[in-house]
Amino acid sequence: MQQTLNHEGAPASPRRPETLERAIACVRGLGPDYARYETRLLDLADRLDAGRFHLAVLGQFKRGKSTLLNALIGEDVLPRGVVPLTAVPTVVTYGARREVRVRFEDEGEEKVVQAGDAEEMRAVLLEYVAEDRNPGNEKHVASVEVVHPAPLLEDVVLIDTPGIGSTHRHNTETTLALLPRCDAALFLLSADPPITEVEVGFLREVRHAVPRLFFLLNKVDYLSEDEQETAVAFLREVLAGETGEDGEDLTIFSVSARTGLRAREEGDEEAWRQSGLDAVVDHLVTFLVHEKEDVLCEAMERRARTVVDELRFHLELELRSHETPLEDLEEKCQVFDAVITEAEEKRQAIADQIEGDHRRVNALLEAEAGRLRESAIARLDEVAFEALRTSPQGRLDEQAAIDALAAFIPDYFSALLAETTALVDGDLAARLQRHQDQVDGLVESVRQEAATLFAVPTPARPRREIYVVEREPFWVLRKHWGSVLSPVGADLIERAMPSRLRARRMRARLTDQIERLALYNVENLRWATRQNIDAAFRRFKEDLDTELDEAVQVTGTAVRTASARRDREIEETAGEITRLKDALALVAVIQG
Repeated sequence: MQQTLNHEGAPASPRRPETLERAIACVRGLGPDYARYETRLLDLADRLDAGRFHLAVLGQFKRGKSTLLNALIGEDVLPRGVVPLTAVPTVVTYGARREVRVRFEDEGEEKVVQAGDAEEMRAVLLEYVAEDRNPGNEKHVASVEVVHPAPLLEDVVLIDTPGIGSTHRHNTETTLALLPRCDAALFLLSADPPITEVEVGFLREVRHAVPRLFFLLNKVDYLSEDEQETAVAFLREVLAGETGEDGEDLTIFSVSARTGLRAREEGDEEAWRQSGLDAVVDHLVTFLVHEKEDVLCEAMERRARTVVDELRFHLELELRSHETPLEDLEEKCQVFDAVITEAEEKRQAIADQIEGDHRRVNALLEAEAGRLRESAIARLDEVAFEALRTSPQGRLDEQAAIDALAAFIPDYFSALLAETTALVDGDLAARLQRHQDQVDGLVESVRQEAATLFAVPTPARPRREIYVVEREPFWVLRKHWGSVLSPVGADLIERAMPSRLRARRMRARLTDQIERLALYNVENLRWATRQNIDAAFRRFKEDLDTELDEAVQVTGTAVRTASARRDREIEETAGEITRLKDALALVAVIQG
């Protein structure tokens, strides 16, 4: 039997969806105006031929996504914990040697760094994904690929996604941009709390973009057996309502990613089993063996149908413009040119409004940061002096105050971050959603005008939500607790002082350091939130231009290509009409 080859001469998948095969055959030979459709379809076919199954880990930040991925890999490779990260996408693929491949935005440049062990890999990654070493992605990193010899990776590509905001009603734009590449996902939740309103909203979006979801409840090692049963029962009820599945048939894996990673590092099989991840891996392996190709084919066919819908609109528009009498066509082109001119004016007006709202949201953040500095100083002061009051060493135990502040700061400022995020995100999302409605209306008006002029139905456009890049700040736990320079140590000097004077000096130091800690941490909070705001507005404006440009290009090209036929022979025009009709007939068959 002769083997079918793909466009690069490699073996094609014997189970390519018929929709995809027919669409590729249809679009070939339609000319450069249709090249975008062929490119998109061939990309889908290549994914299927290579059997590359993309599995993402999705969820809210602080749910333990990177720890889970590290546990699945078997080594502590991906940065995690309190390290502030950029929104650079990270994929984990199989390879015999440990490598980190960094792709840059400038002309596809790539840097490959070989690493001997997990620690070296993590150090390399931090150079490109840690916010303090690559602030605001100033190194222009497009993506990072981690190559690792973990057995699981022989069958699957893992995708580490940025976390959605702890109080955001919308997930990050980076995560949503990655979803079309995902064939399935691990949806990670944790017991603190089991699921939030944000995650429920995110799940509704994900269900339409990812063919298969696996639900994991992480951090169960913090729960008693009764608490774990209660959390799983509550989660099952919520997920059943959102997915439409029978709650009893819904599988929820209770896991401890932290325990699992430690077990893999120590080679402790019993701890690995108790972590719950042994069951997850077994389930994934079973899925990959028996269902992967079906799910992958389903995902590729779904995406191919979307491309075909757009292709049909383009073909019908060009065909109708070819069939229109020349005098009518000229009039329609003039009308359409006026539509484009008006759209450009509206685009500029929307851009001006967006710029104004950008300034207003930043002003709201600055006002909130000022308020937080004052309240943080007061609260840290209470913590420090309560530690002094209750210290067994007495009221001069400065180290007790230092340790109390270091322990208190992460949770306290994380809570302030959540409050600030809720305030700013609510304002930002409302403003951008108004602009998105304007953009959607503007793009649709261009498409609809062209469709009306030539009596062509328009395919439905998926509604794009507003998503915010999530950069998480890091917290300064303690500043340098220095003393006045002296040939004699500060401790020796103070021991010789009366206790009242020592207490006064210590209180002055504490007050100064508390003000510094409040300033540094509120500034980190403000900076991270400001980066999120700026990234959201920047990406939104880019998308505004891209969406309108694409609408104008597709509709305008179809109309102007036909209008150019006045310079052709009648026979050539007739041949073009026949070609377009044949292509539309094929598309109709593909769509069923």
